[in-house]
Parts: sequence; structure tokens; C-alpha cells
Amino acid sequence: MSVEQNQVPHSLDSEQALIGALLMDNELLGSVDEFLKEEHFYVGVHGKIFSTIQILSEKGQVADPVSLTSYFKSADWFEELGGKQFLQHLNDNASKIINVKTYADIIYKHHLERQMIKVGTDMVNSVFTNASSEKEKKEPIELISLAEEKLFKLAQTGETGKDFQDLKSPLVEVIRKMEEAKLSGGSLTGYTTGFTDYDKITGGLQPSDLIILAARPSMGKTTFCLNIALNTAKAALENRPGGGGVGFFSLEMSADQIAAKFLASWASIDQTKLAKGQINQNEQDRIIAAADQLSHTPVYIDDTPALHINAVRARARRLKRKHDIGVIIVDYLQLLRASAENRVQEISQISQGLKAIARELDVPVIALSQLARGVESRENKRPQLSDLRDSGSIEQDADIVMFLFREEYYITKEMGADPESKAYKEGLEKLEKCRGKTELLISKNRKGATTAINLLFDGATSSFKNYVAMDE
Repeated sequence: MSVEQNQVPHSLDSEQALIGALLMDNELLGSVDEFLKEEHFYVGVHGKIFSTIQILSEKGQVADPVSLTSYFKSADWFEELGGKQFLQHLNDNASKIINVKTYADIIYKHHLERQMIKVGTDMVNSVFTNASSEKEKKEPIELISLAEEKLFKLAQTGETGKDFQDLKSPLVEVIRKMEEAKLSGGSLTGYTTGFTDYDKITGGLQPSDLIILAARPSMGKTTFCLNIALNTAKAALENRPGGGGVGFFSLEMSADQIAAKFLASWASIDQTKLAKGQINQNEQDRIIAAADQLSHTPVYIDDTPALHINAVRARARRLKRKHDIGVIIVDYLQLLRASAENRVQEISQISQGLKAIARELDVPVIALSQLARGVESRENKRPQLSDLRDSGSIEQDADIVMFLFREEYYITKEMGADPESKAYKEGLEKLEKCRGKTELLISKNRKGATTAINLLFDGATSSFKNYVAMDE
């Protein structure tokens, strides 16, 4: 279905009234030129006249029917339009204009409506083109994501694309972040993780960063990210620095399982006892209080399995618009899907897609990742960058890559079950030195140092805590 010319949203009266008002009083330009642009006008010559008024005003010159006539004297379209008489007509009919911004708002609104029509038309055409294509076809979710991306940008800025920018705005942002860092004692500039040493080293979770957290199974990577989510959201709830809402994409665990871990951590209750209902009255009271507090915490869970990376992007956009979240967590990267010929290309598309989400929404994205099995066969089982599974693109796209390592897990595994064995007794001695201790290995940090951070892990309550060194 085509849109007839007279159905296209526009207001000639508003466009002419606005131009007339500006010709009558150039000072009115200041209330509209920050958001109104030449391309927002339905009639091209109206937009050209508007931009010329801007140009003359910026030069400190008067923009009136006389000066514009001189400016446009060589343009054929100007004489066809009526020349100076046309401009004078607009000027004369603007004598009763009071609020010029009202007309600018109408013009801008109709521009957005026309852009929406264009997005819709482009989407319909792309579906038909894709359906009839003999080459490799795109998945419907990809087409939906492309359309949603255009609509998201339109909703954010009123534009379907991003233009060049000079250094002024980025420099202002750099100064703002510097001042925030100074006020926070030079430490927290992003979103807090709740883990003191990490926040000191990185400044917190930084907007537009892709952060990869990788580990072998049973190291506690999901629990660690759930703790980060709670700490960040709790800071927002209490209006503390570094707080923000969190979007959690759980492709492995259900929302109920995630909520149970949250409860166990917040109430400091053994999650096994929680699941079996083996709790006393005091513990039950703590759980009820924790549930009430958690219900007000800005954490939003999507537990849809096997999501396509484009679906994650679309849902993240909606979440950002609706709740203005500050952090996105994906558990875990290898469970996402993409349209690619092989696994390596698929992982590459996924990691690039996650980085694109971080940049587009200006939020830190934490993505959990598996590690290759080869880690288990080494004597030193501390993970390395080369252990990232399936593709080197993960390391390439990430701003930070970090690993969780718990020596306690491997010692317990090697001890066996016989308390009388030599391995068991030697294992007990080793456990005394590392029980609960977890190493967070920052192996790539695009903006800072690589280092190791110590944490304390309590698997029973699904909790990581700041490490406090004890005298041996």
C-alpha cells in the first residue's frame, strides 16, 4: 500500500508561520535551532530558507526578506516561488505569532511520523525482497532487528542515522567523568560491582565496555555475576554512587532458579535448605524480608533459551527505553545463536553483536563464557586468554577479559573420598590455606592494568565477598 501525497504528515501552515516569525524576529531562532534542522521541513525550500536564517544569524547578520533575497538571487527556484514577495508575505503574516516553539514542535513531530512511515515501507520492501531472493536469505528476526534499530534511533534522537561530531561533546564528557572520578576519590567512575578491589582497578563497570567473564564449570561465574547484579541494583535502590538497573539474560537457568540464588545471597541462607524448606523461624523471617527488598530492586530477568543475538539486541533496546538500565549481563555467550556457516563465525558474530549493544546503548555488557577443556589437563589450571572457547574474536572484541579460578575445587577433586588415604590427608592441609579463596584474574584490560584480585566464595549462600587477608 502506498501513501498518497495528501496523506503524508505535514503542516504547510506551521512551516510558513515559523519562517515568517523568524524573519520578523531573528532572536526567536534561539528557542528552536537546537533541535530543528533543515531536513525536518516537508517542503524543501522552507528548510533551505530556515538553514539560511541560521547561517546569517551565526554570522551576526540580519536575516530578513531583503537579505535573503540577495542571498538567493541566483537560485531559479527562488524566483519561481515568488522571490522577495513570497518572503515578505511570510513576514507580514507572522505579526501575531507568540510561541514559535509550538510551530517547531509540530514540524518536528511530522518529520518523525514521515520517518516512521519510511521505516515501515523499508521493512515491507525488505521482507518481499528477502522472500524472493535466490541468494542466502536473512532470518525474520534479523529483519525485525534492523527495523527496530532504526525505530530505536528515531526514538532516541529523531534521526535514522548518526552523523559526524566534532570534539566538543566528547571532550565535555571526558571532563565530566574526570570530575566524577575526583569526587569519588579517584576510584569509582562507572557502575559499582560491589567488589572493592575490582572497582579500584577498573573504576567500576564502564559504559560501552564488553566484559568477558570466563571459567570452567563449578567456579561460580553465574553466582559472581548475580552478585554484581544485586550490588549494582542495590546501590541504585539506595541512591548510592555507581548504582543502576540491570538486565539479566539467563539462557541456562530459569527465572525461578535465579530468584532462589538472589534470595539465598541476600538473606545469607543455605540455598539447599531454602529449596527443601528446611529452615527455622528466624531464617524464614530473613527470607521474607529479603524477598520484599528484592521485589523493589531494579533487576530484570529474561530467561528465554537459545536467543538469537539480534533478539538480545532488540530486547536490550526495549529494556533500556523502558527502565533506563545501566548494566546488561548475558549468561552465557555460547548459548546465544547467530546466522553463520560454522561455529567459529557464529561466535564471532555473537561477540561483535554484544560489543555493538554495549556501544549503541552506552552500557557495560558482561558476557559469561566457557573455557576449553584443555585447562583441566594442565598442572597449572589457572585460565589463560588462549583458553577462551571457539574463537579468538571474543578476546579481540572484549575490553576486559577476566577469569575465575578456585584452587579449592581442584584440591577437593583430587583428594578422593577415602579419609585414610595419603591424597586425602595432604589435600586437607592444602585446603586450610585456600578454603573459600577465589582468584579473579584480569588478563586483558584495554584501559588499565592486568592483575589478580582475591575474593571469598560461599557456595552454600551463592555469595562472593571482598577478601580480607587473615594472619596465618
